[in-house]
Parts: sequence; structure tokens; C-alpha cells
Amino acid sequence: MFMHNNNVTSGVVDRTKKNLVLGFASVIGLMAFLVIFRSHQLEVTKDQIDLIAKNHLTKIDLVVEMRSAAHERTLALQRMLLQPDPFIRDEEWIRFNRFGAEFARARLHILSMNLNEEEKKLLDYQGTVTKNALDSQKRVVELIEKEQFTQARDVLLRSVIPSKEQVINQLNTFYHYQENEAGKITRETSELYKEMRSLLITVSVIVGILGIAIAAFVIRRTTTREEALSNAYDHIQRQSAEKSQLLADVIDEYRSPLNVLLQYSDAIAKNANNENAPDKKFLSDITKIQHACEHLNGLTDEIMDFARLDSGKDEIVLQEVDIYDLVQDVANQIKPIAAKNSNQIDVQCPPNIGYMETDPTKLRQILFNLLANACKYTEFGFITLNVKFNTTRNNGTEHIRWITFSVIDTGVGITPNEMEKIFTAVPNVSRPKRKYHEDSGLNLSISRRLCHMMSGEIIVNSEPGMGSVFSVRLPYVSSVPRLEVVQ
Repeated sequence: MFMHNNNVTSGVVDRTKKNLVLGFASVIGLMAFLVIFRSHQLEVTKDQIDLIAKNHLTKIDLVVEMRSAAHERTLALQRMLLQPDPFIRDEEWIRFNRFGAEFARARLHILSMNLNEEEKKLLDYQGTVTKNALDSQKRVVELIEKEQFTQARDVLLRSVIPSKEQVINQLNTFYHYQENEAGKITRETSELYKEMRSLLITVSVIVGILGIAIAAFVIRRTTTREEALSNAYDHIQRQSAEKSQLLADVIDEYRSPLNVLLQYSDAIAKNANNENAPDKKFLSDITKIQHACEHLNGLTDEIMDFARLDSGKDEIVLQEVDIYDLVQDVANQIKPIAAKNSNQIDVQCPPNIGYMETDPTKLRQILFNLLANACKYTEFGFITLNVKFNTTRNNGTEHIRWITFSVIDTGVGITPNEMEKIFTAVPNVSRPKRKYHEDSGLNLSISRRLCHMMSGEIIVNSEPGMGSVFSVRLPYVSSVPRLEVVQ
């Protein structure tokens, strides 16, 4: 019943986990989409900014260089006209040519860049104006070389300076066009950022609403399942309690006639053994009845123990126990059972082994069950009860952590496939049984449960035909000082 309840609980937990995983996977998926989309938009924004920096701003810088070169070139021409010293005039000639080269280099650089139709149109017109200006400047230079300064000054004033202003105006037009284009891209980038921010806010709101919806859905379903599970658990608990009580009542009713039958069979056997008894031919039958009654009595004890453990009402009562006395007491109880199959009991436990804190009733029951089980599957053999400590060493000092009670027999052994079945409530193990076995097969299951209740474990090692070793490993705790560690 409890196993079924655990399965139901596990199923509800698994489904709840699945719902949570699916819900939050959806949220994470949306967030991943948002991050990817945002990264893409940021990449686009970065490209736009790079376009501004590498294209329009570069063109603006080149236009500024051309404008400065055109202005300086005209000034150099004016100084050539005003300087009477031919050497200074030559220096200005060099400056005139240098600024012309700078102007041409900047213009060629712009022409080598990606240009739209409007930019090409502006540069074409600027090229025509520049050609006219160059022709005027060339005419002034020729007049200066012929020392016709008056005519040169007249050409400078009437043609060179106005053409220079036209060149500057065209360059300014190109400059303002680049500024406008840069501003346009900046505005587009700003709009893109606003759109991206709006989308981010929208998706965040959607994700938030979805997360709240998923949480509400999961909480509601979990609450409903928990209520259903709680009701089912309470129902199972009531049924289990009713069944346990019914089982106890049935066994009590069963024990009364069984005890009467056992008492009468004992009395009849006692009279049959009397020397004056007229007829002893029924003595063997009476003995069989006694064994059957003892067997049924053992079954009722095991069933009651199992029902008590299954109800969860059994508790651990810790006491300081003399280990040697407890082991010897159990060995003395088991000797008559061992003798039925002609087995010998050997106890390997030093008299000065000391004390331990445990539940003596449950430890006795565990050891008795294991020894009785060994007697059941052993004939004309040896059964050993060995007790030893398991120690650890820390800084040169030994510390006792565990105590192990091992029941070793020379019986029929257990196959690997049957190893785990022996601890189930219905073992169904096909080992050959010896006569006089008087239990239901629940004793090993009961022993394991009792061992787990005391934070211990039972370890089994066995091979078919080679006997078995059942080791009970319990934590060692004691408030009584020990004089020495006994291995």
C-alpha cells in the first residue's frame, strides 16, 4: 500500500517537474530569441555608425582639406604677385604647387569611395568649376613669369578670386550634403534604437505575463494534485490502520484456540510419556501436532511483527547493552533449533567486548532471525556468530565507527538471482528447505527493516553449495568507556 502511495507521489512530482521544465523552457526560449534579436539590432546599429565614421565623416574631412588647399593655393598666388624678390617668389611657387597636389589627392580619394548619384553630380560640377579656376591661375602664373604684374593682378581680381569662391561654394555644398546624410543616418539609427527598445519592452512584458501564467498554472495544478494526493494518502492510511487492526484482531482470535490446542497436546504428550500410560501408539502423532502448533504460533508472531513494522508504529528504544551477554543469550535460544538439523553453533565474541547503545529487543530479534534462517538451510553443518568492530585511524588513534554481527553457515547457499528476493515480504526463493523450518519467510524482511530503523544495513555474501554470510552492520555508540579495542 505504501509502495503504491510512493509511486503516486513520484508520478505527481515527475509531472510537476515536467510542467515546470516545459514552462521555463518556453520562457528561456523567448529570452534567447530576444537576446539574439537584440544582438542583431545592435550589430545593425554598429554597422550604421561605422558607415558614418568610415564614409561620410571621411568625405567631410577630405572636403575640408580641399577647401583649405584651394584657399592656400590662391594666397600663394597672391604672394607671388606681390613679392619682388624672385627667391621668395620661387618659394611661393613651390607652395602653390604643393597645395594643388593636396587638393588633387583629396579629390581623387573622394572619387575612389562609394558615391551615390547626388554625390557624383556635385563632384562633376565641382570639377568643372575647379578646371576654370585652374585655367585662371595658370594665366596669372604665365603673366608673372613675363613680369606683366599689372595684367596678372587684373586677372587675379577678375577671374582667379571669383573662381576660387565658386570652388569653395561647391565644396561647401558637398560638405553640407555629407552633414545632412550623416544626420539622416543618425536619426535612422535613433529610430531603430527606439523601435528596438519598444520591442524589448513588449517582449519583456510578454515574457513576464507568460512566466506569471505558467507559475499560476503550475501552482494551481500542483495544489490540486497535492490535495488529491493528500486525500488519497489519508484514505490509504485509514485503510492500512483498519487492515492492521483487523489483522491483530484476527490473530488474537486465532491465538486463543491455538493456545488451547497446544496446551491439550502438551498434556496428552505428557500423559503418553508416563510409564503407566496404557497406550503409547499415538505419541508420534501428538508430537506432530505439537510441532504444527509451534509452527502456527511462530507464523502469528512473524505476521504481527511485520504488521507492526508496516504500520510505522514501532519505535527504537535505546539502552546501554552488554554485547557479550546479548550475543550469548541469543546463541542459547537458537541452540535447540540448530540441534534439530544436527548443526553446531559457534560464538566468536570476546567476553570483554564491552557495551553499545542500541535497542536490545530489536537486535536480539535480528540476530535470532538470521541464526534461525541459517539453521533452516543448513544440515549437519556449522553456524558461526562473529562479532567485531570496524575502526578508522586518525592521527595515530583508532576510532570505532561500526560494529558488525556476522552469521556464517555452511548451508545450501543462495544464487545471485535470488539474492535480492530473500528480503521481500514474499520471498518466493526456491532454495531447498530442511525439515523443522517453522517460519513464514518474513524473518529476513523483518530483520532488514529493523536494521534500517537503527541506521544500519544487512550485507549478504553467498554462493550456491558454499553457504552464506549475513553481516549486520550497525553504528557504534556507547557512553561506557572501553579499556581496549577488541578486533
